[in-house]
Amino acid sequence: METEFSPYFPNIPLTQVIPEYLKKLKTESRNKTMREFRAWVKEKIS
Repeated sequence: METEFSPYFPNIPLTQVIPEYLKKLKTESRNKTMREFRAWVKEKIS
């Protein structure tokens, strides 16, 4: 079942954000992209 928001992270529009980071993987390293994603999530949940 696809949902717009995660029950664990209700304020984060995952269906919009994750595809953006997946696109980045095509041009940037996996480690860099994951660090950026983790930093973005930390910023949103703080």
